[in-house]
Amino acid sequence: MRDEDGESVISQEIYDEILRGTDKRATYYVKSENMAKKAMVELVKSGYASFFFLRDEEARDWWGNLVKDATDTIEERKRKMAEYELKMRVWNRLTVAERRTLGIRKPAKPKI
Repeated sequence: MRDEDGESVISQEIYDEILRGTDKRATYYVKSENMAKKAMVELVKSGYASFFFLRDEEARDWWGNLVKDATDTIEERKRKMAEYELKMRVWNRLTVAERRTLGIRKPAKPKI
Protein backbone atom coordinates (compact mmCIF):
# COMPACT_ATOMS: atom_id res chain seq x y z
CA MET A 1 0.00 0.00 0.00
CA ARG A 2 1.30 3.48 -0.85
CA ASP A 3 0.40 6.98 0.35
CA GLU A 4 0.03 10.11 -1.81
CA ASP A 5 3.82 10.67 -1.87
CA GLY A 6 4.52 7.17 -3.16
CA GLU A 7 5.91 5.97 0.18
CA SER A 8 4.89 2.51 1.28
CA VAL A 9 2.43 2.49 4.15
CA ILE A 10 2.59 -0.26 6.73
CA SER A 11 -0.41 -1.04 8.91
CA GLN A 12 -0.28 -0.63 12.67
CA GLU A 13 -0.90 -4.36 12.97
CA ILE A 14 2.41 -5.07 11.23
CA TYR A 15 4.24 -2.56 13.43
CA ASP A 16 2.78 -4.25 16.49
CA GLU A 17 3.92 -7.66 15.25
CA ILE A 18 7.44 -6.37 14.60
CA LEU A 19 7.62 -4.90 18.10
CA ARG A 20 6.06 -7.96 19.75
CA GLY A 21 8.35 -9.25 22.46
CA THR A 22 10.88 -6.43 22.24
CA ASP A 23 10.25 -5.40 25.84
CA LYS A 24 11.19 -8.80 27.27
CA ARG A 25 14.55 -9.50 28.84
CA ALA A 26 17.07 -10.85 26.40
CA THR A 27 20.75 -11.24 25.68
CA TYR A 28 22.88 -8.31 24.56
CA TYR A 29 22.53 -9.15 20.86
CA VAL A 30 18.79 -9.60 21.03
CA LYS A 31 18.51 -6.29 22.91
CA SER A 32 20.44 -4.60 20.12
CA GLU A 33 18.11 -6.04 17.51
CA ASN A 34 15.08 -5.02 19.56
CA MET A 35 16.39 -1.45 19.79
CA ALA A 36 16.98 -1.47 16.02
CA LYS A 37 13.40 -2.67 15.45
CA LYS A 38 12.00 0.08 17.68
CA ALA A 39 14.13 2.72 15.97
CA MET A 40 13.15 1.57 12.48
CA VAL A 41 9.46 1.54 13.34
CA GLU A 42 9.72 5.14 14.55
CA LEU A 43 11.76 6.17 11.49
CA VAL A 44 9.25 4.62 9.11
CA LYS A 45 6.28 6.10 10.95
CA SER A 46 7.83 9.57 10.87
CA GLY A 47 8.83 9.29 7.21
CA TYR A 48 12.60 9.55 7.70
CA ALA A 49 13.42 5.93 6.88
CA SER A 50 13.60 6.57 3.14
CA PHE A 51 16.81 8.58 3.58
CA PHE A 52 18.34 5.71 5.51
CA PHE A 53 17.19 3.09 3.00
CA LEU A 54 18.66 5.02 0.06
CA ARG A 55 22.16 4.54 1.43
CA ASP A 56 22.17 1.13 3.10
CA GLU A 57 21.15 -1.93 1.12
CA GLU A 58 21.69 -4.26 4.09
CA ALA A 59 19.25 -2.25 6.23
CA ARG A 60 16.76 -2.19 3.37
CA ASP A 61 16.96 -5.98 3.03
CA TRP A 62 16.74 -6.50 6.81
CA TRP A 63 13.68 -4.25 7.12
CA GLY A 64 12.00 -5.81 4.08
CA ASN A 65 12.48 -9.30 5.50
CA LEU A 66 11.22 -8.15 8.90
CA VAL A 67 8.05 -6.66 7.39
CA LYS A 68 7.52 -9.76 5.22
CA ASP A 69 7.92 -12.09 8.20
CA ALA A 70 5.52 -10.00 10.29
CA THR A 71 2.98 -9.98 7.46
CA ASP A 72 3.27 -13.75 7.03
CA THR A 73 2.83 -14.27 10.78
CA ILE A 74 -0.29 -12.11 10.84
CA GLU A 75 -1.77 -13.93 7.83
CA GLU A 76 -1.05 -17.33 9.40
CA ARG A 77 -2.66 -16.21 12.65
CA LYS A 78 -5.76 -15.01 10.78
CA ARG A 79 -5.95 -18.30 8.87
CA LYS A 80 -5.76 -20.32 12.09
CA MET A 81 -8.46 -18.21 13.74
CA ALA A 82 -10.75 -18.57 10.71
CA GLU A 83 -10.24 -22.33 10.78
CA TYR A 84 -10.97 -22.43 14.52
CA GLU A 85 -14.13 -20.35 14.09
CA LEU A 86 -15.34 -22.69 11.34
CA LYS A 87 -14.70 -25.74 13.53
CA MET A 88 -16.55 -24.08 16.42
CA ARG A 89 -19.56 -23.34 14.19
CA VAL A 90 -19.70 -27.01 13.20
CA TRP A 91 -19.18 -28.07 16.82
CA ASN A 92 -22.03 -25.87 18.01
CA ARG A 93 -24.44 -27.24 15.36
CA LEU A 94 -23.91 -30.85 16.43
CA THR A 95 -25.78 -32.38 19.34
CA VAL A 96 -23.95 -34.14 22.14
CA ALA A 97 -25.07 -37.52 20.77
CA GLU A 98 -23.77 -36.66 17.28
CA ARG A 99 -20.44 -35.54 18.72
CA ARG A 100 -20.08 -38.82 20.63
CA THR A 101 -21.08 -40.91 17.61
CA LEU A 102 -18.59 -39.10 15.35
CA GLY A 103 -15.91 -39.01 18.07
CA ILE A 104 -15.44 -35.27 17.68
CA ARG A 105 -13.78 -33.31 20.46
CA LYS A 106 -14.16 -29.61 21.06
CA PRO A 107 -11.66 -27.67 18.90
CA ALA A 108 -8.76 -26.09 20.74
CA LYS A 109 -8.31 -22.35 20.34
CA PRO A 110 -5.03 -21.59 18.54
CA LYS A 111 -2.26 -20.06 20.59
CA ILE A 112 -1.57 -16.55 19.48
